Amino acid sequence: MTYKVILADGSPSVRKAVELAFPESEFELFHFDNGQELIRALPDIVPDALLVSLSLPGLDGYSAAAHLRSLKELGRASIFFLRGSFDTFDADKAAGLEYEEVVRKPFDSEALARRLKSVLDRNHDLWSFPDASEIAVSPEPAGRAESPELAALVRMEVDKACIAMEGRLRDSLLSPAPAPRPDGGKSGGEGRRRKP
Repeated sequence: MTYKVILADGSPSVRKAVELAFPESEFELFHFDNGQELIRALPDIVPDALLVSLSLPGLDGYSAAAHLRSLKELGRASIFFLRGSFDTFDADKAAGLEYEEVVRKPFDSEALARRLKSVLDRNHDLWSFPDASEIAVSPEPAGRAESPELAALVRMEVDKACIAMEGRLRDSLLSPAPAPRPDGGKSGGEGRRRKP
């Protein structure tokens, strides 16, 4: 699968580094030098990810990301902020933008390509789950003598279980792996107690 990635950064060296590290077989890159060009192009490009400089000329990275999030059809794109050496990250401006991470320039472009691919693969798997309303319910087998009320109740319980399972699966895919325990994973009083 080829992912559409927008790089919004005015630096020719950043552009070249990304072009060299992101294989064409996996990424289709679109480059914009300033925020105004990016905003004009967004209706025509539905990106999977946005790599945007915090100090993007014409429209800063926060505003560009906010605009992307405001467009319903583009709202699922992963956002990576690119922070220059002299840029300060404003957590208040970034609040609510649901970005993946802030990458400090200069960066290891190959590591960024691997990280981005990992995030996009995860998101693709996550968003490819059908909604509960799209799941086909098998017809009742012929010859069963159940009341319509009981059949409706069973269907409702099965639907609730499917929705709960889907939610747990999405949560597990979106949550980071738990940090290793300092005691090597040994129980600290949890679990079964021994009888004295």
